[in-house]
Amino acid sequence: MRTNRFQQALRAIFCALFALLYLWISWLCLREPQIKPMNPSKIISWAAGISVACVLIYHFFERREYRKVTALGRNNRDMLNLCFFFLLYLPVQIYLASQMYSVRGTSWDFNVVSGYAMDYAECADVSNYREMMRGTVAAQYFTMWPNNIPLYILLGTVFRIFAPTGISLNAVGIALNIIAIDIAIIFLYYSVRKASGTSSAACVSLFLAALHVPMLVYVPIYYTDTLTLPFPIIGFFLWLKVKEELGTGKMGKAPVFAVIMGLLLGTGAVLKLSVLFFLIAAAVDGLVSLPFKRGIILVAAILVIGIATYAVLNQACMDSNMVVSDEEGCYIPKLHWVMMGLQGKGNYYDPDYQLTLSVPEEGRDELVKTMIKIRLENYDLKGMAEHLYKKISFVWAEGTYYSSLKIDRDRRGVSWIDTYVNWLGDKFVPYAEYCQGLLLINLLSFVAAAGSILLNKPKRNQLLLVALISIFGVFLFECIWEARSRYIFNYLPVFLTVTCAGWGNILNKKK
Repeated sequence: MRTNRFQQALRAIFCALFALLYLWISWLCLREPQIKPMNPSKIISWAAGISVACVLIYHFFERREYRKVTALGRNNRDMLNLCFFFLLYLPVQIYLASQMYSVRGTSWDFNVVSGYAMDYAECADVSNYREMMRGTVAAQYFTMWPNNIPLYILLGTVFRIFAPTGISLNAVGIALNIIAIDIAIIFLYYSVRKASGTSSAACVSLFLAALHVPMLVYVPIYYTDTLTLPFPIIGFFLWLKVKEELGTGKMGKAPVFAVIMGLLLGTGAVLKLSVLFFLIAAAVDGLVSLPFKRGIILVAAILVIGIATYAVLNQACMDSNMVVSDEEGCYIPKLHWVMMGLQGKGNYYDPDYQLTLSVPEEGRDELVKTMIKIRLENYDLKGMAEHLYKKISFVWAEGTYYSSLKIDRDRRGVSWIDTYVNWLGDKFVPYAEYCQGLLLINLLSFVAAAGSILLNKPKRNQLLLVALISIFGVFLFECIWEARSRYIFNYLPVFLTVTCAGWGNILNKKK
């Protein structure tokens, strides 16, 4: 697909800046690891050892791929690879979920929202449920945090279907979570397969996915971080299909895939707003990577359909008879989270929350705007740089994606696994160094992918540009909003796609 010099220049500038940014963040991964002190040399050793294993696995499958693909057929070979993987992976998911079971509680949003969803599912008569909620703690909660209403509606609807069967609703939630995680892994495989043109790199992606233990630790926590895992990676796969169609020289089915992509990402954004960043990334990539006229048509279709889907579904959730979100005295302005993001490391800060609630509702918007202005004025250039240094380190230099803290909340009991994966465990530091090594691999792979796009060698890595743009969108959002490392977790399959497809294209001598 031909593009003009202006588009090429924009791509080059972005890739150069992106490579420099993530080279610096890679350094932060070693210099500023979060939670507990770690040994940088051990982090590097883990990263080097796993990288060597990935290269060996790639070449192992590469030698067999071209000999056996004709006999088995490409689709049958891919299905065989996935079936073998899940035959091993699914029992591990179920076992670890049984070991790290959470119960209803109030320590954080997951336990609160799932508990309210269970209340709805077990209610004898829900015909007037909205009125029944008025004045309750639940009504106050959803007024303060309306972003969790779509999740509550999803869980409440699913739980109500299974409630008459007597099956544990917590088990139903975990099953739903496993389905979401495994769908994301399946599309990770096919996205790497399509972006690299080889199942060898796709098999490496399964290996790396299995090594990311936080994905297993989060299995019993069916919250938006994991339930939205499929959306960005499916969006990536559909965007590859769009480009594949345009590669024929005609529009073909590209508009169909664009429409499906808009609907999917708009739906996912209702559960977690960061999904929308991939929609925006596809639009930007379309403007800089596609022939101008066709790019404009597809970008317009994706944006209009995606944003309209998000707006309609989000409003439908707010108006649902399952929930009250207008309880008096509980309003929290959206800019409150920007204000909170301007203190310390930019993470959740309860005194800010109490400050917002300390004034009448009608004065909260003005209070938050005033506090944002004051904090920005108090930061000189050096102060803002120091704040962003702490915040970026807090978000991007934490390889467990906050799972080591969240798994400690509202547990049914203690397991032997806590010794390793719980931040209070005796052997947590070696585990954290291992996770940090995996994070370092991904971060350096971003740099390599951006460099290869900049140099246009190999050309196939141009397909990864949309992934890099989406990652940069997440980076910008986390710089502005209240932030922590688990907020980037739903983009982990996209990270792994860049890592595996990017290096797969570089290593693939046959191309």
